[in-house]
Amino acid sequence: MPAVKRYGHARLKAALVLRDALAAELGVDLVRAMKALRNVEEALGATHGLADGKYLEAIASVCHGEAAHLSALDAEVRQACGRVDFAPRYAQYLALMQFAHWVDASLADAPAFLSRLNDWLEAHPPKGEEVKPFVEADLQLAAFWMATAAGKTHVLHACLALLERRRNWDRLIVITPSEALTRQHAEKLRGLSAWEVFAYPMDGDASAMGCLPPDAVIVLDINKLATEKKGDGITVPTSALPTGATSSLSTRVTRDRNPRPAYGRRSRPTLPASMRRQRPSAAC
Repeated sequence: MPAVKRYGHARLKAALVLRDALAAELGVDLVRAMKALRNVEEALGATHGLADGKYLEAIASVCHGEAAHLSALDAEVRQACGRVDFAPRYAQYLALMQFAHWVDASLADAPAFLSRLNDWLEAHPPKGEEVKPFVEADLQLAAFWMATAAGKTHVLHACLALLERRRNWDRLIVITPSEALTRQHAEKLRGLSAWEVFAYPMDGDASAMGCLPPDAVIVLDINKLATEKKGDGITVPTSALPTGATSSLSTRVTRDRNPRPAYGRRSRPTLPASMRRQRPSAAC
């Protein structure tokens, strides 16, 4: 019997290797964790679920991994959410816990983390999809796939706060699909009063970027980036941004009614939110 061809979301769901590998590393069954966290939110609300440690208790109750590590990740998530005034719903909390572990494992021992991911992939190949082994460059990329109106922007803000604490970045950049969304994201970031925000080109030209403090967040759309400036349009050559460790996040909307978080094999333009950390030798 020939294999059934899958398209779109069905193919993506089948290839969500990173999501499942991270859950396995944490010793968390995703289905049971989602149910336990949802029960907490329905009983207490998101604010108390996070602040009172009830989310942590819920996920710990279905975890057979290291409790101390889970508690440390929860502390990081709570601190990040506090910085951006965000009370995550149950699915958002689980997404941020997995992201926090991804950041922690990538920075603590990247080669060992890469080896574990490939061991997991070899033991659990996705059905009907060919997924190549992870390589070092893949540890520069992570992605969130969430439904429309699932709160991706709030998750993005929490990710910025999580990343900011882990190392000294030369630049934090939010990359959007359009100039209209650049304005929207800059406005929302300013509303948090957590960072100085520079929206390009509304707040100045490319030369002004080099004068910004390291903890400022630059917001611009992907069409404004180019290796070299060409033509008469408004473009930012990457040389205008200082080289070095740079955190960039891009946002995109996907239409799906499934509110559960998902993590892709790699962060591609078809995914709604992605994070990239470049090495010192890379362009911004």
